[in-house]
Amino acid sequence: MAHRLPVFLPELAALALVGALEGSAHAQPPPPPPPPAVAPPAPAVTPSTPPAAPPPVAAPPPAAPPPPALPPLLITPAVQLSVPWSGPTGKGVSIGLEEGGWSGSFGTGLRVHIPFVSFFGATIRGLFLAAPSTSNVVNPADRNMTQLSTVLNEHAGGRIDLIGRSPVFLNLVRLYGGGGVEVFSALGAGVDHTAVVSGGGEFGFEFFLQRRFSFYLEVGGHGGVDNGLPGGETVVAGMNLYPF
Repeated sequence: MAHRLPVFLPELAALALVGALEGSAHAQPPPPPPPPAVAPPAPAVTPSTPPAAPPPVAAPPPAAPPPPALPPLLITPAVQLSVPWSGPTGKGVSIGLEEGGWSGSFGTGLRVHIPFVSFFGATIRGLFLAAPSTSNVVNPADRNMTQLSTVLNEHAGGRIDLIGRSPVFLNLVRLYGGGGVEVFSALGAGVDHTAVVSGGGEFGFEFFLQRRFSFYLEVGGHGGVDNGLPGGETVVAGMNLYPF
């Protein structure tokens, strides 16, 4: 046995070499190693820049010099309405005098106003009216001729009016108006003296000079009583006194 071992050693070595070669041919190559992980690039950091400074504000232009002063002018003060006095004005009973035209006749008379309340009352008026009238009459010297004759038509009477009145504005002026019944009778010789009833009315303004004294102006109309005092317009002015 010791003599034969050297004979088989070369064969055994050849067989081992062939087996190794065959095993290496059939063996799979190992997978390639994975690529190394690459970290994502870090975002670029831009240096913060300070905000831009606002543009400088331009200085305002210098103010224009004031215009030269004008010469002084005549200054008229504004009209201001004020109450000339305090306290009640035009209160209570009044007594007045009036004059004016009554549809072609001239009349004068007295009046008394009696207030029932502050804005309502009655006015009682006594009047005397006169107006000339012309007519043709027979000439006494010659019965065949006529001559122009002037006759004075006179009437006496009065009127009772119910009157509504406003307050006295600013203690200066008051408005009023009303109407009522009038009675007149003709005066003189040879005329009918029968009293005739009619009616009329008026609107007026009363202007106060003092608390107890005023002037008034009124316009209106009446119905008339006869040919000597026909109906028509009335325009009357007068004054009132408030004694109480």
